[in-house]
Amino acid sequence: MGRNLLSTLLLSSCIAMGQAAKDVILDTDIVGDIDDTWALGMIVNSPELNLKLVSTATGNPLLRAKCVAKMLTRLGRTDVPIAIGLYSTVNATNYKQLGWAADYDLTMYPGPVYFDGVDAIISALEESDEPTLITIGPLANIQQVCLRRPDLCAKTHLVSMAGSVYKGYTHDQANSPVAEWNIKCQIPEAQTVFQANWKSVTITPLDTCGFVRLKGERYQRMKESQSPVAKMIVENYRHWLGKPNQTDETESSVLFDTVAVYLAYTHDNLVMKTVNIEIDDGGVMRLDTPKGKPIQAAIDWVDLGAYEEYLVKRLTK
Repeated sequence: MGRNLLSTLLLSSCIAMGQAAKDVILDTDIVGDIDDTWALGMIVNSPELNLKLVSTATGNPLLRAKCVAKMLTRLGRTDVPIAIGLYSTVNATNYKQLGWAADYDLTMYPGPVYFDGVDAIISALEESDEPTLITIGPLANIQQVCLRRPDLCAKTHLVSMAGSVYKGYTHDQANSPVAEWNIKCQIPEAQTVFQANWKSVTITPLDTCGFVRLKGERYQRMKESQSPVAKMIVENYRHWLGKPNQTDETESSVLFDTVAVYLAYTHDNLVMKTVNIEIDDGGVMRLDTPKGKPIQAAIDWVDLGAYEEYLVKRLTK
């Protein structure tokens, strides 16, 4: 076991022995790409994190909330409120997992469901002394938080799966940043968010999150696990693949968003670098511009295999 992986596991043990968990809010475009489902499962299985709210973003956020509600119900976390974010034409038809939640009635969710998602995010931030906001989708909801209550940014840690610092979607694009999906979908919104005065900003850009994929024996352990989180993820993944009644998949898709959850409580096993970034009008992160804001970016892995092993253990425990 690598030193960085071991230290993260020890951190989990310390949390379990009484250290306070961090208050987190998750803003997600879940049911678009399947990695949001993995990220939600990871939060539920992370004692370091205290999930205060899940808000849905882009397209029809009501449909996304329906899936969130069934997931939280299955995982015994109906104490977590759900907030329905802003509607948009962005990503408005990509709902591959809805078949999994077709039998779920959102009105029967035992926990609170808020229909003004931005207001619910603001309230959740107000209620915490030092909250962490994890964003794993386009940023319209968060832009409105910045515009309505810029004072709340100053006490909030923003952790985001967003952008591309040195690498794009493939390794051969080294030193060639691209317009990453979560930013490209809503560029003005992302520009507002990354110009706001947050307590801190940490991102996993494509440089690190774009290469996380479980294969072979690691994915097989996910398939065979009886963990409620792992079972829920695999069921949703098969719906997302379009073959809910088949079991022949051998690997995951790219699990971008899990790295954002990880960064919310540790930087272990990652190479972090402070960079000044500004998002240009094409959605690309530009370094060291006059208006650039400093952020902590995870630009490389110490040992990607160690993280993937950690991820399997976290989700199947």
